[in-house]
Amino acid sequence: MDNLETQEWVRTSELASRYRITSTTLLRKRAKYTKDGIWKEGVHWMRTGEVNNSHILFNVQEVFKTFTSMKAPTRG
Repeated sequence: MDNLETQEWVRTSELASRYRITSTTLLRKRAKYTKDGIWKEGVHWMRTGEVNNSHILFNVQEVFKTFTSMKAPTRG
């Protein structure tokens, strides 16, 4: 994995906008994928503070890798 400083970390709303989904959907995916062990805190996402309502930042590159590897198969 690249150094944290070289990764692009963005807020929930920005990443949701890039993927054309709602922030709520992205946060649901974070909860599910973290519970399932697909995403890890500090790799795919992190909190900006110690309290539950701190902003969440997402690692653009790592989330993209996950989303592209989970694409539905195509017929052919």
